[in-house]
Amino acid sequence: MPRHGQLKWSELKVGLVVTVALVMVVIAIMNMSHGLNFINRQPELRALVDHTQGLKVGGPVRMNGVDVGNVRSIGIAISR
Repeated sequence: MPRHGQLKWSELKVGLVVTVALVMVVIAIMNMSHGLNFINRQPELRALVDHTQGLKVGGPVRMNGVDVGNVRSIGIAISR
């Protein structure tokens, strides 16, 4: 007959595994919806420019001649 007051080591291990698995599922869901940025550590930069001739979604973003990312979206600013 098992004791009700003590927690067995196997029960503790199962609880820890379930907790870690749930945390990993939540992180994966948040990462897929771009809520958290654990896997892709690139910063998101926003720029306000007067002329956007030739700018298109998916186009390369360069800093000092080095490709550092791609244009994700283009929008119109309501006010400056």
